[in-house]
Parts: sequence; structure tokens; C-alpha cells
Amino acid sequence: VRKLTATPIVPAGVVHAATLKTGPVAPGEIVIVKGVSIGPAQTAGMQVTGAGALSTTLAGSQVQFDGIPAALISAQADQITAIVPYAVAGQSSTQLQIVVNGVRTNTISIPVVSASPGIFTQDSSGKGAGVILNADSSVNSPSNPADRGSLVTISATGEGQTNPPGMDGLLASDMPPSPAAEVSVQI
Repeated sequence: VRKLTATPIVPAGVVHAATLKTGPVAPGEIVIVKGVSIGPAQTAGMQVTGAGALSTTLAGSQVQFDGIPAALISAQADQITAIVPYAVAGQSSTQLQIVVNGVRTNTISIPVVSASPGIFTQDSSGKGAGVILNADSSVNSPSNPADRGSLVTISATGEGQTNPPGMDGLLASDMPPSPAAEVSVQI
């Protein structure tokens, strides 16, 4: 008889998906949870359920915050990309656990803040040029600046609770919710 045990996870293995920094999480934030043998050998990409939301299980892997399954973006052997459930709003901490093929890891406590904004970077390093698109969907850069007064799209996460309140894993609609916290951008 052999008892299956999952590899322990640690708080330093939970990072902001845009900045790649450890620290508190915010409702609706995309995070990367790193570990050993926490997902499938081959990368499993996001799956959309019949209800139009991201699946909370990929290839037998699940990330839970206070027992609530998180919407998953991807899962592989050494990391899972998940979206922090909006139910953590207003809490000072959340308990994170991974379930791999029915086997649970240890539980770790992660601090919670109302917002933890971060802009995704073009090279996925957490530093350098942001993922910013001009109105024509071209990449914004010093050699391809946006026209004065035009719209740009900035890819970010960590905005916290939204108005109307966020729905876990729901795909963006024509009129996505707005961050409940005040947002400003300096250029």
C-alpha cells in the first residue's frame, strides 16, 4: 500500500502574473502558482464551459482559495495560472490549496488586498515595455506611438472588485465591468 502525497507549496511560489512579484493577491487577479508535480506533464490550456466561463479544473489540477475552485488559464507540471475568486474581497487573507487528481497539497495563507495592479510586459518578464496596443491593434512603442487623443488598450490584472461585481471566470463581454477602485494612468 502506498499513500499518495502532493508536493508542498509555499507562499513564495504564488506570484502576480503580470509583475511576477510575490505578495498579497486581489480579487480577480491572475496569479501563477509554482510548484513541483502540481499539474500535467503536457501543458493544458484554458477551457470554456457550456456556461461561458473558464473551467476550474484542467487535466486533473485545481487551485482553491478558501475551498472555492479558481478559474484556470493553464496548467503544467510546475505551474498553474489561475484567477483569484472575487469571494476573497474584504478578507485580510485567503487559504490556498492545490488538488491534483484528488490529492490535496498543504494549505498556505496568502494576504489579500483590495487591488494589486500590474501591467503585462511584452517579454513576459514583469519588467520593460508593457502590452499596450494602439487603436489599430498595433503594438505601441516609441517608433509606433498612439495618435494624440486616440484610444490605447493596456493589458493588466489585479484591479480588484468590479462594478457590477465580478463573476469568477466569466469571459469578457461587449461591456466589461469597471474596477470599483479609482483607476488612473500616467503617461
